Parts: sequence; structure tokens; C-alpha cells
Amino acid sequence: MQVFVVRNPEGVMEQFYLARQPIFDRDQKTIAYEIFQRSAASKQQAQMDDGVMATSRIMLNTFLEVGPDTLVGKRRRAFVNLSDDFSDLT
Repeated sequence: MQVFVVRNPEGVMEQFYLARQPIFDRDQKTIAYEIFQRSAASKQQAQMDDGVMATSRIMLNTFLEVGPDTLVGKRRRAFVNLSDDFSDLT
């Protein structure tokens, strides 16, 4: 798990934690990572009631603030689970 500092929507600097879980192919080689956000380093699960907000924050923090290369490297893919509500927005 890595800690990053970003400005939240209210303009206040805050820490957030991103974790990654490897995704393996049939030969047990890592081919991608699933990205998770946590509210604190000791939390095993995210504590966000709003699925759209949780998905949005993971995507913004991963792809705009941190950059996927920092989290998964240049040759790996990054996956983010979308909540049902988030996918209904399109």
C-alpha cells in the first residue's frame, strides 16, 4: 500500500492510500493490477458509502494525481472496479 497526498474537492490537502492486487494469467505471471483506495493504511476495506464517489476518487487519484506508471509500471494494465451506479451514468 502506498500513501499519497492530494488536494480534496474542498481544497484541503489530505492523505490517501492506494493498494494494488496482482492479476495473474494461467501461467501465474502478473499481467495487470486491480487498484483499491483505502482511507487509512491500517484499513483492509474502503469505507465509502457512495459507490459513485468511491469509483470517481480512485480513478481521479490513480490516473490524474499519481499516474498509472507509478502504481503499476509502464508495461502493466490497471483495473478499477466500477460500482453499478457509476456504470449507469454513461
